[in-house]
Amino acid sequence: MTFQVGSSVDIVPYTGLVTLGMVMLTAISEGTIPMASSITISYKSNVIEWLPTLGSMSGNNVGGMIGGIPFAVGKLPPNLSVAPPVNNSLTLNFTANTTFAAGDTLYIEGVTINNPPNFSGSHETGYKAVCSAASAAFATSPITFTPGFAPVARFD
Repeated sequence: MTFQVGSSVDIVPYTGLVTLGMVMLTAISEGTIPMASSITISYKSNVIEWLPTLGSMSGNNVGGMIGGIPFAVGKLPPNLSVAPPVNNSLTLNFTANTTFAAGDTLYIEGVTINNPPNFSGSHETGYKAVCSAASAAFATSPITFTPGFAPVARFD
């Protein structure tokens, strides 16, 4: 299963809390993600909040289409859960085998990070989201991304 990684890029300041652009994962061809697999999106700085409230089926900003069936941003399909952010990463967990049709897309948005207080950004141009995955059946059902990262913010 291979996903094309796309994004929207938000313009953000060097300091304080900033909300990053959307990450879009689009299935290049039909495939199935095995139960107990996960997709992780890592950001350059620590993720301090994923808005709105974590752990609520109606609160997570994930939307898109799986198996040709659309689901609205904010309404997780029953076989997808989102773990609370850890350090600089968000993880999407698949609780059942999940088949994607070609063109099905997951959208991840509303990620807010805290720029470090001494961060000047002088050697940086923005933030990237880096995608990785752990397949429960890697030998037969690997999960890959092309490219493996996408820009999500550019400094003002």
